[in-house]
Amino acid sequence: MRTRTEDLLSIRDDEPMDAELRARLLADSDCLAEIDRLREVRESMRRLPQLEPPPDCWENIVSATVD
Repeated sequence: MRTRTEDLLSIRDDEPMDAELRARLLADSDCLAEIDRLREVRESMRRLPQLEPPPDCWENIVSATVD
């Protein structure tokens, strides 16, 4: 059975899932490495600066779609 990214994300996020599947994935060193990588990606994304849209952004979008 092929490992689904959704299952790895469920483990990373500690979401409920089938106990047998969880145990199988946690026993696989490749899956553990991927879960660790996914945790690192999440943390890296959380550290990104928050960006503010330019002034009048929505007004420009609306006017561009109305024309």
